Amino acid sequence: MDRIEFRLLMLASFPFFLCVTAIARLRGERTVSPESLSLFAEARAAAASAIPFAFMG
Repeated sequence: MDRIEFRLLMLASFPFFLCVTAIARLRGERTVSPESLSLFAEARAAAASAIPFAFMG
């Protein structure tokens, strides 16, 4: 059941993190270098690192 909840939270939060990551790159807060992650990979990593806090407690 936790796996399903994680996937649902990922599905719900990924668009938010995608927008935040895109805005940060457009504003120049994050530089894009050849070894940096793609926009989608960076948003997925941010969502995956934030979601476990929902399961704490």
